[in-house]
Amino acid sequence: MKKILFSAFLIVSTIGYSQVGINTTTPSSAAVLHLVSLNAATGVYGGFMPPVVNLGQRALIPVTAVDDGLMIYLVDGTTRCVQMYNATSTNWVNMYCMPVAASAMYQDFELVPNTPELTYSASGGTFSTGTGPFPSGAPRFSDGSQGYQVSNSTVNVDFASVDTSTNTTVNLSFDLAAFSGTSGNGMDGTDVMTVFVSTDGVTWSSEVTVNGAGNSYWGFAGSAVASGVYDGNNVPTAYTAPGGGLLSGPNAYSKVTLTGLPISPTLFIRIELKNNSSNEIWVIDNVVLNLL
Repeated sequence: MKKILFSAFLIVSTIGYSQVGINTTTPSSAAVLHLVSLNAATGVYGGFMPPVVNLGQRALIPVTAVDDGLMIYLVDGTTRCVQMYNATSTNWVNMYCMPVAASAMYQDFELVPNTPELTYSASGGTFSTGTGPFPSGAPRFSDGSQGYQVSNSTVNVDFASVDTSTNTTVNLSFDLAAFSGTSGNGMDGTDVMTVFVSTDGVTWSSEVTVNGAGNSYWGFAGSAVASGVYDGNNVPTAYTAPGGGLLSGPNAYSKVTLTGLPISPTLFIRIELKNNSSNEIWVIDNVVLNLL
């Protein structure tokens, strides 16, 4: 009986201190666990699958200081990340996250709008078609056959609430032009385009502004970008036309972008277009909300 117990002890000890191989009888001496993809008996290849958990299940893992380097695969909503536990900072660190398929919502102000449509309401303004007059011959739309214009007024273009709570990145972009009815007129410092953002539809934060200077005007072909990063502090990133008269190329702000928008069940966006003369015409087109 003693010999049997001793033999069993030797077997357990050998298993406890030797390497483990799966699909191999010759595991690496440097590895505690050696996995080989091909199962020679079945001819089928396989991979390594770490434990899959959601956020609630991850919170139930009783990690301690000795679990530094513990690995999981987090799948929760659109989040799909291989994570490792950092015992020093007591948090889970992303090793790699699967890209989330991009989606977008659009408002191109066409008779048959692009879909999925970012719906809107406006306190004034009208659709813009045709060209010029100043810049002469320049289309009053950036794509399709029409945009949205405001002249001699202050108009809020309010876009319907969007649920971004399942997204990780939300960005806004649209095209902007400033037309004049006469060669000696155009946008001045008090003629302003402003992008506002809200998460409740009540409190708004000004994030990006573009204003004219010295009767400036430009079409949709400019290459300058008025860009901002959302911070919610109601202090906008401000851009001013660099001179009066006809502007083009890097002097014309024909694109507006705002990145890092809030992740919220209710995201509201407002584009305010303000001018004070019938010879001053703000036009916007191709409003795109990119959701990642």
